[in-house]
Amino acid sequence: MNVVFIVILIVFILGIFFYLGISIYKTYLIKNSIALNLLKEINNKYNFFAFKDKTISISYDNEKYFENISCQDYLTYYLRENEQEVEKFLKYVKSNICKYDLYKKEVKNIENFGLYRKNIKIFSKKFLIFFEKKLFIKSQLDTPKLSFNIKVNLSRTDLYGNEFEIKKNSFNNKQITELLKRLNSKTNSFYNDREIWNSLCRVERGKVTNKIRFQIFERDNNCCRICGSTQNLQIDHIKPISKGGRSTYDNLQTLCERCNKRKDNN
Repeated sequence: MNVVFIVILIVFILGIFFYLGISIYKTYLIKNSIALNLLKEINNKYNFFAFKDKTISISYDNEKYFENISCQDYLTYYLRENEQEVEKFLKYVKSNICKYDLYKKEVKNIENFGLYRKNIKIFSKKFLIFFEKKLFIKSQLDTPKLSFNIKVNLSRTDLYGNEFEIKKNSFNNKQITELLKRLNSKTNSFYNDREIWNSLCRVERGKVTNKIRFQIFERDNNCCRICGSTQNLQIDHIKPISKGGRSTYDNLQTLCERCNKRKDNN
């Protein structure tokens, strides 16, 4: 038992010395390596944009809406509502791509490995150069993001949030750019791409979840707001989606099937 303890203690002590040794090498190189300092200057010169991919997670407690709405439908809706923010990230991608080619050319010309501002004889020159190149690639070389992705997760749940199934899809910056072009192809307020408009309508209707539906019924005392009927009640958009109406509480009302049809006709 004592022998095992001694072996573990020796390994632990050696590990500490190894870690300290590596730290000393790293500190020395960062301060004195000509190559690493040249790379640091280049990194500061290019200053790439840093950003993260976006994940959107939406749940539906209505099976019909979950089946009808695709991940691309929801992405289309999201892009319409957040166009400026997404355009900003796309510009970051373009900027990083343009600068990265120039960056790689400058980095490739760095050949000063083994040259130091201050030489210390106690260090092994071969190991110093080996560790210098490893540090150059893994710790100091800048690797900018060259793409922007949006991941859409659509899940079907019950009224209590228990998940039954999920649909997932990820879209890269090229797909996002194409969708934005289709969104911005309009004649006055009309979308030239009919499928874009259909996607927006599907998502807007899908925002009327079963939970919201019950809340609207309760708010309206389970009566049609036009005739007072309590039969065949439906949720109606006061300002229709086709005219820019949204699925908000103040734009939703309870109507019976008959009054809803009459309103549609008008």
